[in-house]
Amino acid sequence: MNFDKILSRISLEGKVAIITGASRPNGQGRATARALAVRGAKIVITDIPEAVEDMTDGVGGGGMGSCELLEETAEEIRGLGTEAFAIPLDLSKTEEISAMVHKAVDTFGGVDILINNAAVFCGSKPLADLKPRDLELTYQINVQAIVALCQEVIPHMIKRGGGSIINNSSGTAVVTTPSLFYYGVSKAYLLGLTKSLAADYGKYNIRTNAIVTGNILTDAMLKEIEYYSERDGVSFDQAMAEMKAGTVLCEIGRPEDTAETMAFLASPGASFFNGCFFAVDGGDTCGTVY
Repeated sequence: MNFDKILSRISLEGKVAIITGASRPNGQGRATARALAVRGAKIVITDIPEAVEDMTDGVGGGGMGSCELLEETAEEIRGLGTEAFAIPLDLSKTEEISAMVHKAVDTFGGVDILINNAAVFCGSKPLADLKPRDLELTYQINVQAIVALCQEVIPHMIKRGGGSIINNSSGTAVVTTPSLFYYGVSKAYLLGLTKSLAADYGKYNIRTNAIVTGNILTDAMLKEIEYYSERDGVSFDQAMAEMKAGTVLCEIGRPEDTAETMAFLASPGASFFNGCFFAVDGGDTCGTVY
């Protein structure tokens, strides 16, 4: 068996990756940074520079980053034997997005991989209960910022002869979930964007794919479970058990589950995948749960 050939299909040696929302210890962003780093990629990680307490009404899913955690992630990645640096970034400010990409290019010579992981989640609310801030934040972070990131990196990818853009969407984009109208619509937008970018830039060898995630036990998910526990007057363990019971596998996924999928999509082994959606949800989008 030719192991060198196998390794060449998963190697990311010489590639430069930007990963948003990557500071949290148990987040999908940090897990993805690790997964790409061990395959040889140079890593640029971003996250909001400080916690924003009122961003998500205590639910989690946004406003939980910090410069300290971001640098901690960079140190961990460098400990895996690759180059990495952290850039605090407020995704609601397009000028900061542009500056971040230019710094990545100036430092590492280009960009090959963009992982659009960062997102905001403002809790389960029916349409009539949504606040203007809920809609504004969701649009700024889950839609506008991702468009700006893609606009910034695509010219650099074209110069490099190709690249891989991976959008972290959600099962709420494809399966109706009560009281998640605003979030599901923003994540469905990512699926449309994925198809559009795949069609427009495939000729430049830029592949765009999306992950459709289910419940993943991240720091944000733990805060969400705590929120539901308090809201419903049940224990944390009971709220966790109810969430697990509402899934096909009666389990919640791990950040590494999405990270490994993203690492594969960024690799040469996925060279013929473009415009695809990959459900990393234990089967929840089969439609038998929600």
